[in-house]
Parts: sequence; C-alpha cells; structure tokens
Amino acid sequence: MNRKRSQSTLKPAGLLLVFIVAISIILVGTAVAQSTPPAPTFPMEHPDFPGVYILNREEVGSAVYETITIPIAQDTFIASGMPNTPYGGSTTLGLGFNSSNGLNAMRMFLQFNLAAIPANAHVDSATFSIFQLQANNNSDNLCFRADFPTQSWNENTLTWATGAGLSGNEIGVGCPDINNGWKTLNATQVINFWRTNTNFGAVFTGDERSNVNFSRTFYSKEQTVNVCGGPYGCMPYITVSYNQQCDNQPPTASVNALPAWSPQSFIVSWSGFDTAPSGCNPSGIANYSVQYRVNGGGWIDWRNFVTSTSDVFSEAGNNQFVEFRVRARDNAGNVTDWSVIGPTASTRLDTVFPNATMNPLPPYSQSFGTLTWSGSDPQPGSGIRSFDVQYRSNGGPWINLVTNVTQTSYNYNGAPAGFYELRVRATDNAGNAQAWSGPQASTTIVGYPVAQMDPISPNIVTDPGATSVNISWQVYPFGYTVTGVQIWVRFGLGNWTLFQTFPGTSGNATFPFSPGDGVYSFEAVALSNTPEPQTNTAEASFILDQEAPFVVPVAYMPLMVTSNE
Repeated sequence: MNRKRSQSTLKPAGLLLVFIVAISIILVGTAVAQSTPPAPTFPMEHPDFPGVYILNREEVGSAVYETITIPIAQDTFIASGMPNTPYGGSTTLGLGFNSSNGLNAMRMFLQFNLAAIPANAHVDSATFSIFQLQANNNSDNLCFRADFPTQSWNENTLTWATGAGLSGNEIGVGCPDINNGWKTLNATQVINFWRTNTNFGAVFTGDERSNVNFSRTFYSKEQTVNVCGGPYGCMPYITVSYNQQCDNQPPTASVNALPAWSPQSFIVSWSGFDTAPSGCNPSGIANYSVQYRVNGGGWIDWRNFVTSTSDVFSEAGNNQFVEFRVRARDNAGNVTDWSVIGPTASTRLDTVFPNATMNPLPPYSQSFGTLTWSGSDPQPGSGIRSFDVQYRSNGGPWINLVTNVTQTSYNYNGAPAGFYELRVRATDNAGNAQAWSGPQASTTIVGYPVAQMDPISPNIVTDPGATSVNISWQVYPFGYTVTGVQIWVRFGLGNWTLFQTFPGTSGNATFPFSPGDGVYSFEAVALSNTPEPQTNTAEASFILDQEAPFVVPVAYMPLMVTSNE
C-alpha cells in the first residue's frame, strides 16, 4: 500500500517537472530570439558620421560593399560685378554671366568632407548631384569647366577679389541641358584625387562672355525648404559606392634602375607587389602613378592610374638630371602617400650625338696595316662608349670591319687588291649613335710598287714666254727593289706615249711644251721585278693656253682626271 501510494504520488510530480523544463526551454529560446538585433533598414544614417546616409551594405566573404550619400560641406559663388561681396549665405549658386542683376561673371565653389569613406576603401563609382532651378536666356549651349582650386577657401569670406585666381588643374567639362531639376555628373576620378591629395574641393567656371549673357542658377545648402525631393532637400550631394576588404596594407612599387646617362627618349619601367595581413589574400595591384622631377625641382605627374609598367620618357633636355618615383594602388584602395615615397631611379640626359672620323690613309698600300680613328663627345656629355668601323671594296656594299669596340686602332692585313673606302661612327654612354657618313678615308691596295705623280704647279700656264713645266713623282716600293720610273704623257684625249725613263725611286724633270695649247696629262709607272702595270690613268695634269689672240678667261673649269680602267 505504501509503495503504491508512493508511486502514485511521484507521477504527478514527474510530469510537472517535465512540463516546467519544457516551458523553460521555450521561454529561453524566445528570449534568445528576441535579443538578436533586427536587420538594418536602408537607407540609414551613418552611426559615426551624422548627415551621411548608408543606402545599402553587403558583405561578401571578407569584403564589404557599401553605398553612401555625403552632403555638401561648403558651397558659395563669386561674382565679378560684386568683387568684394561673399555669397556663402545665399540660397542659390550662380554660374556663367548675368548682367541683369549686376553680378556679371559668376563661378561656383563646392567642397565635400570625405571622412566617411574608409581610408582603405576602393571607390568603385561616385556621382555628383546638384539641383538646377533656372537656365537664363535658354542657355542650351552653356558648358562649364571644373578645376581643382590651388588653395583652401572659406565660403563666408571668399569673394571674386580673393577667389578669381584660384583655378588650378582641370577636372573636366560638362554641358547640362536647360531643363530644370537634378543634374548628375560622374565624380569617380575627382573623388579618388581628393582622397589621395589635398582636398580643396572644386571650382566651376561657365561661359563668361558678356555678349551672350548665359547663366545657370542652382540651389545651395542654405536652401532649407525641401522643394527638390533630394536626400538632403535641395542641397548638393555626392553618392559614393566603395568596397572594403581585409587587405588594408598598401602595395610596394619602385621604378627600375636606369643607366647613369640616357638619350633624349628612353624607356622607364616600374614594378610592384601587393601585401596583406596574415590570413588575408592580397587584393592585387589596380594601377600605378609615376612622377618625375628635373634637377631637384618639384615633382611632376607623368603617368596617373595606369595599368602599364613602362613608357617612353622624353620630357627633359640635355645635361638635366631626372629622378623618378612611383606608387601603386591595390584593388582594396590602399595607396602609399607621396610624402613618404622618395626617388627610386635617376639618370642624366645626353641628347648631343658624338662624332668620329677615320685618320687619313696613303693613296696606295700593300695592306691596310694599322687603321686608326678618333672621336669626341661634346661636353657636358656622357663620353664615347664604343666605335663601329665599316669598309667597302671597289664601290660595293658597306661591310662591318669591327663593331662595339673601345680601341681607336685595328690591325687589318690580308685584304685582296682593290680600292677601299672606310668610315667610322661613335656611340656615347647615353646610347646616342652617330649617323653613318660617306667615306672618311680611302686607299688602293696593290701587290707591286707604285709610282705616283705629284700635282703640277701652276696647273694653268698662260705665260707666252714659258717653254716648259716642272714635273715630279715619288714611289711606294712596298719592300720591292725599284729600278726606275717611266713617265708617260698624253695630249688632250690622244694616245699615251713614253716621255722618259728615270732611275731611282723619286725624282723630277722639266717637260717641254709640245705640240701646243691644250691639256697635258701624266702617269708614273714603277719598274721592278714585279713591275707596276700602266693603267692609263691621269695622275697629274696642266693646261697650256699661250696662243694669240689671248683669251682672258673669267674662270677655268676644274681639271677632271679620267681613267680607262
């Protein structure tokens, strides 16, 4: 009885305990579900930047994609007709030229605070929006230019007198239609510029010709009555879409080394690599920007936001020292500030070409022997790096003899007989190569001794009392035993006849005139066991002009030496 009673009294208690536990589980589950924050509703105000609205936000892996709107921070306009009046408190902004109210030329200044865009964010797109409420004189052809101001400004103090000269580098040109309402412009590039440089905002300049009197009027941030339906009423604003990734480290980049000297145009190349924190994949390099400076001056933008890794540089002059630096931006928007980047490559320019020439050769040679040449590089210059020497035989094609050599002589033997011409060019240490010239030296290689007539002076004889001229010659024996020299003569275009044979290797003689006025030509031939062949070549000539009536010449044509070879 007692055991049964005990059992019957335990059952209700067990069921109650199970029920209480079940209820507790349900209540606990309900409490946990209620503690989870609800999903955000967009658009929503930014928790850290009042006035900035988040339109949407999406997380994909380790990346966050977000779109926000940012209201104008400063806006005003300046007017040439009221040069000392600030318009920072005006509800409207003027652009162009409007003579009806005495404002005349008008320019707008706008500036946005970009602090809400994370430093390591990559801006995918951005737009600028402003509400147009009037287009004066149907100014459908009114275009305006946007520039970067050159210094900071304050909307409450800026006037035409203080702000008309603040326009700097151009941002772009736009031509909005005359229809009133919101006007939207692409602002991706300018937002990226503001984020990586000093943000002075933008200045807008329209058609300021007084004879057309075109103008536009826009609402400013002082227009508090919302008649425009914008996220900030009628205030200008920007919409920015960007992404953030776990990669929050800027990439590293450098300009590849350059030689000490470079020519007028040369290739500059650069490279880089991206890094990321441990456990995060680098986002990769998106683009590069390269700057240069000349002789230690200010840095100049050369290539901006390019994906290429080389280009041809030709922006400096002779003897100027040029330095380069580069920075890279990765796909997460990370970029190193220019202020901590120094030059990574430098070179000095040599734009003046060097000059080289062959030293003279004798008219005849048994072999080339030692050829010599010389060269110079105008100073200041990089100096000569090398020489190239070419020759040609009997008027044939030019052939390389030596190339890219530093010496100024070369011993060349074994060339077959013939007429040879030579030339040389120099290349300096900047890579400037002298243009090939015509022949600079020549010689005839022979396998026998050679006799050569000396020039006859005077080569024109008009003295009626003269009966003869002096002739002379010399011999190049080239190691042969020369027994004598034959002197051949020709009158006009007649036959060659032997004048006389003389002993020895050099000499002179008196040649009597015969048969009379005309052209006399001479050739010398060396005699030896390997005699020089007679080539019927006029080596020296003179003109005899004695017959009366004497003709006084105004000028003589130069003697033309002919050859039957």
